[in-house]
Amino acid sequence: MSDTHDAKKQVKKFAGIEIPPDLTTGNFFFLYFNTLVMGIIMAVPAIVQPAFLTDIIKIDQAFAGSINGLLQNMSQIATLLFVAMIGVLSDKVGRKILAFAGFIVAAVFFYLMSQSNGIAAGLNIPAGLASPICALLSFFPSRAAEFDAFSPGLLVTYVTRFIIGIGLILAYPQFITMVADYTYEKDRGKGMAMNGIMMGIASLFVFGAFAPILKKSGVINLMYIIALLSLFGAVTTWVFLKDRMPEVKQKKTGLKEIIPVVMKSLPLKASYLCSLITRADIVVLSAFLVTWGVKYGQQIQMASKDATMKASIPMIIMGVFSLLAFPVIGILIDKWGRVQTIILALFSGGVGMIILAICPNPFSGLV
Repeated sequence: MSDTHDAKKQVKKFAGIEIPPDLTTGNFFFLYFNTLVMGIIMAVPAIVQPAFLTDIIKIDQAFAGSINGLLQNMSQIATLLFVAMIGVLSDKVGRKILAFAGFIVAAVFFYLMSQSNGIAAGLNIPAGLASPICALLSFFPSRAAEFDAFSPGLLVTYVTRFIIGIGLILAYPQFITMVADYTYEKDRGKGMAMNGIMMGIASLFVFGAFAPILKKSGVINLMYIIALLSLFGAVTTWVFLKDRMPEVKQKKTGLKEIIPVVMKSLPLKASYLCSLITRADIVVLSAFLVTWGVKYGQQIQMASKDATMKASIPMIIMGVFSLLAFPVIGILIDKWGRVQTIILALFSGGVGMIILAICPNPFSGLV
């Protein structure tokens, strides 16, 4: 009886999650701390890019939406191109080394992105070469001449932002996978929920803390801070995390096996369609709301850093409500059902988007 009592007493927990004997509280703390850091690095381009493109690259605001849209989607493009390869690498070389490499790539290329104009000048990139490429990438191939004034710096920005996207896809999935590696099956749901909470807090940090830093210190100084934060994430990953790979590797299912199953199932088709729509919602809100704010700020003679701060306020409010909604959604799923809860969430998001569409400007009270 006493042996059973002692065994129960010796079980260590982190936020209600049982810690396996070969791991420590520090491993768990830094798993979620580094998830928070990575979440900040993933979200911060939404506030950095519009001001950077306006104040440093000095783009024509007629192209602001398409340029910001492509930059914000660089991470998604990198994901589509490299996610399968990185998944294989993760199983072969471990999660820790890839997460470390991802942070290093982000640190180096956030700094290089801040120096885009200087790099373009140092490499003597001619506008005649850069303009057609930038115009094509920005979906205005017939208006290349209008890109001449800023295209060399913009081309370097596109390249560095894409490589940052590679860094993010190297690192972020490793922390999700490590949650599964670190937890027993009974605690996996809690572990994944903690991952989601860290990402939510990261968004609050970006729009609540980093937007004021941008307003006070300027966009270049904020990019230096992000580069240093990425470097700090690399150090804490290397020092405080350890790989705990599963002894029996799960068989991976390829797209060839998945697609026929999806095509035969209406619920699965609906699920993927909903995922596509809600993912687009995130990009629209995080990237284009701030872009709209900076562009409108130019029209009313408001500085980009002030416009970024003002346009970030709705994102702060959304972040707070998202965190508060986590437990409510959980209860609704258990008590009411998954499908009903998803329908309610989609309806709520749709109403919000309609209201956003009829707003006269990004600083309207309706936003």
